[in-house]
Amino acid sequence: MILRYLRATMFARIMQTTLQQAYQMIEKTGIERALEKFDGSPTKLAEAVGGSVMRQHVEHWLKSGVVPAAKAPDVALATGIPVDFLNPSVNWDVVRNMPQGA
Repeated sequence: MILRYLRATMFARIMQTTLQQAYQMIEKTGIERALEKFDGSPTKLAEAVGGSVMRQHVEHWLKSGVVPAAKAPDVALATGIPVDFLNPSVNWDVVRNMPQGA
């Protein structure tokens, strides 16, 4: 708890925000941040990602707080949010270092 408070305090000073705003920014999931870029609209995000992604998929990701690993790169391309935030359970360094075509 103390570490979270210190992180939020430092973040607030760096970003020149209030402590409450800093807490909110730190606590947001990657999919919440991605959705913000589309005015909070799951439909707009689904359209931007394209392919077989539908509004219902985005709503499910929002509830679970995680984008599936197979879709995280597509969402990252559409939003600019790094895959590391969209699905933190995947070791993306391993994926990045895989040989091409593997």
